[in-house]
Amino acid sequence: MSLLRFTAALLLLSLLAAPLLAQTKGKKNKKKNADEPVPAQPAETVKPLAAADEAEEAVEGEDIPRVIPVFDPGSHTQSICAMGFSSDKKKLITVGEDSSIQVWSTSTGERLDILRLPAFGHEQVSSVNAWHTATVSHDGRYVAIGGGVRQSLSEGDASERAKLMVVDIEKRTVNHLRAPSGEVTALAIAPDYRLAVAFGGRRNEIIIYPEITATEVRRRESTVLKGEDLKRNADFLQFSPDGKQLLSSHRERDFVFWNLGTNVPTITQRFGAQAQTSCIAWSPDRKQFARALLPGVQGKHGFEIRSAEGKLLQEHLFKEIQGFASATDLRSISYVNPQTLLFCSSDSNGSAEPGAFAYLFDLTTGQAKRIFEDFSAGIFHTAGAVSADGELGAITVSMGLDAVVFRVKDGAVVARCGAASPVPTLVGWAAADRPAGFAWSELRHRRKFNTEPTDLQFGFDLVKMEPIAEVRPADYGVLRESVGEWSIRKQVSGKFDVNRGEESIGTIQGFNGILARSLIPRGDEPPLVIWAANKIRTGSSRLSLSKSDGTTVTRLFPDTIFVRDVAPAPDGRFAIVSTGAHQLNIYTTDGQAFPFLSFARVNGEWVIWSREGYFAASPGGEKLFGWAVSNGPDRLSTFYPAEKFSKHFHRPDLLKRAIQLGSIEAALKQQTEARAPALEQLLPPKGTLTLLKQTDGRVQVQASAIPGAPDKPVVAMRLLLDGRPLTNGVGTKTVAPGEKAEATWELEFPAGTHELKLLVRGEDSSAVSDPLVLKGPKSESQISVLHRICVGVDQYALPALNLTSAAKDATDVFAALERHCVGEHNRFGRVNGTLLTNSQATRSTVLKAIADIRKVAKAGDIVVFLFAGHGIAQPHVAITPQGIKRLDEYYLMTHEADPNQSLKDKSLSGSDLRLALADIECPVLLVMDSCHSASGVKAFRPATDDLTRGLTDASAGVTVLAAAMSHEVASATAENGHFTAAFLKALQVGEGVPYDPHEHVLYTHHIYSVVFSEVRKATNGKQNPFLNMPWTVPPLALRDVPFTK
Repeated sequence: MSLLRFTAALLLLSLLAAPLLAQTKGKKNKKKNADEPVPAQPAETVKPLAAADEAEEAVEGEDIPRVIPVFDPGSHTQSICAMGFSSDKKKLITVGEDSSIQVWSTSTGERLDILRLPAFGHEQVSSVNAWHTATVSHDGRYVAIGGGVRQSLSEGDASERAKLMVVDIEKRTVNHLRAPSGEVTALAIAPDYRLAVAFGGRRNEIIIYPEITATEVRRRESTVLKGEDLKRNADFLQFSPDGKQLLSSHRERDFVFWNLGTNVPTITQRFGAQAQTSCIAWSPDRKQFARALLPGVQGKHGFEIRSAEGKLLQEHLFKEIQGFASATDLRSISYVNPQTLLFCSSDSNGSAEPGAFAYLFDLTTGQAKRIFEDFSAGIFHTAGAVSADGELGAITVSMGLDAVVFRVKDGAVVARCGAASPVPTLVGWAAADRPAGFAWSELRHRRKFNTEPTDLQFGFDLVKMEPIAEVRPADYGVLRESVGEWSIRKQVSGKFDVNRGEESIGTIQGFNGILARSLIPRGDEPPLVIWAANKIRTGSSRLSLSKSDGTTVTRLFPDTIFVRDVAPAPDGRFAIVSTGAHQLNIYTTDGQAFPFLSFARVNGEWVIWSREGYFAASPGGEKLFGWAVSNGPDRLSTFYPAEKFSKHFHRPDLLKRAIQLGSIEAALKQQTEARAPALEQLLPPKGTLTLLKQTDGRVQVQASAIPGAPDKPVVAMRLLLDGRPLTNGVGTKTVAPGEKAEATWELEFPAGTHELKLLVRGEDSSAVSDPLVLKGPKSESQISVLHRICVGVDQYALPALNLTSAAKDATDVFAALERHCVGEHNRFGRVNGTLLTNSQATRSTVLKAIADIRKVAKAGDIVVFLFAGHGIAQPHVAITPQGIKRLDEYYLMTHEADPNQSLKDKSLSGSDLRLALADIECPVLLVMDSCHSASGVKAFRPATDDLTRGLTDASAGVTVLAAAMSHEVASATAENGHFTAAFLKALQVGEGVPYDPHEHVLYTHHIYSVVFSEVRKATNGKQNPFLNMPWTVPPLALRDVPFTK
């Protein structure tokens, strides 16, 4: 549990005028602040909560946007502050300071669910208080979250305030609890689901709410705990295992035992705390507990063992334990057995790098053994958890964004939950004589400030709006410690001077340690200063823009985990900042408080976006970014990935102009196309699919839909089986104006487990319903078939195009699909298909092979189409509604291709593939290894990204697994390409290959995880395979895994 105190008040900042953020806003609430200090009240015993206490804390509000552009990397975007296992230890629940709760499989690390709380995403566009205190119930069913007051929109557009909520993970419901003044400072859930909450403010109250499993938690039935001379609010709470006692720690002042077993709870024990409490763990026999200490006024770092009555039995300080730094930060502690503790820390001994570390500590010998370590870019507040049976542990890693599940007995990793992608550390901006752009490093670095660009690894070109294939560090500048006669001097802990020559002009004070700083040149004017400091007690960073005399220009938002580095543009218009997470933020230096652009790269996929929601991205990157829509204070927010609105917001051209002109608004004024409409006008319709009856292989379903935006009616509905439309017009309905969107359909259902969804189309957007997962009976006439088309071209008609392993790749995959995926007890009962290599692989023969399969493929089958060879984009002139434009067509180059001539009708175009594959009745997987480096194609742009984008939309519905990103080269060994070698390994389901442990099925995303890891390792991160799945299509199953594995 993270018990961080966030004391910054809400700032009244107006949002930038923009089409996306100009949504319906909340009404402002302005009341007198109820948190002013008052004289201490006389001591009192416990009393019922009076009606007079019902008033909420009043704060000054701000307008809240209903629709917010947000980043979702497949993990948390701010640190995890609490974790817990489900009672069967199959799931790990993580609670992040990003207002999300995420549920993970402890066997595979897959994200099973994400619950976006009502205020999700608000910190990315406005200055709001944090919910930074959380706890998970013993069985993982409930999560309680609290902090300062946060606001969200009600259905009537009023600004609703809340600082305490309980979330039911299984039911996916949110319950706000009424609370007194003061922010929530500590939480605890009892074994019988009572909730204890500590509040700051004038009363420093502890309130015990009745059972939180009830539909309505009545605050009048709650109990208020107050004690004599408890002048500090509680910073930690913990129930005893039987729920009859509550332990509360009050900063460095008091540690208190409350007896809850009587009608009038009383204090039974009280002693001087001497240090803050970060965690408490009871021993299995309940005779003692361990208390982890945070440094207070006496600077104690360590833990102590006390009896159930509070008597001190042992004290262990890290300065006295071999192998630990005296200031080791201990945030999680648990008993493994009566004599062994497991604790998690973000510090190590003084010479090692920071990270996440787990130790077993023997209380008999006083010796500690490190069983797990994971190094990171900086120190963060580590969270930990242990399963009920003590077999599994979990610890936060990667700056608190991910979690690792490990075996407690030996620290062996069971699963990694999260993006599992390195975060940027150092940053640089392109030199004055280079095109605008930036570069970054994902390596850990020990030096305090980065004054050389030598370690920069990856780059992005802001002129072309695409990644740079190879970074030359000399092309970039880093932080500036001097600009002309100006310089940064006298750097000491927490502050530094800005000098003009030898004269000190200003001092910048960071109080809790300076993390990064740089001068920003401004021509003949005095430079500006961008700098970051630790926020007191929060484990996060605060970023500011100041004048050279030390006065503040603006506070920069959002607050981030750890600002490791900053770098200004040579002309002083921009500065780029690393955040401790995957996101890099680019700020203008004209006083705007929020990022002008943000960029993220996760496992090779990338996206860059503006606050207004305009973006550019790789195909998979469109899933990393989207919009959160508030559904009111008592409902979870909804997330829509950017790919659903690409037509309006995928605007790399606009971002290019914005870099030149300095703002999105200026770029919008120059454009000829219409502005994108407000996203609320584009929200997709909502569909519902209900099973009426299932008799053997016949299924009857009822479909209905409602509009998602005013004046945007539903125009059509279509039934999808495993993401594919049914044949002969079955399951389709065109909705006439004024007609209700309703239909009842009956269909034949194939053998095995499959998924039905309803695709609903509006005027501007589409959506799919929640799935109906059904199982059809097996029959001889419905044996599932694996259809293969494997194409590999080494020998081209033009020798300059020749490759070395493409034909062998196709041949090996063709055989492996039959060997590993087909059989009497496997996923598929039969196999067929065509292998085409070298001169056999012409455009006409490939299209004929697809046509032959299209005639026989049926629901329940799968088509795997592998292409190994070249793929390029070839420009052509086209007439569009906006006039004559130069566009690209994308080609997979067959044997007869000559890139110096038009490839039309001489290679497989994107249009060819779309037409050929879209009407196949079963799911289609395109495996594409087409980013090669033969001399004949080096002058052409690879086709990978745009071809993928065209095939994975809702109309085509093809799942694409590609060997490399478009700016990368796919490399090979003497036997196979690295990509194919990894693909073959995954199909075998050998050691290290994940699969669904409950269904014993290997899905495409399991194959991707192996391929991605293996290829990156073999190429030292230079080649990043990607998987792009249409949002209408479920994960594709390729084989069953025997239960002996």
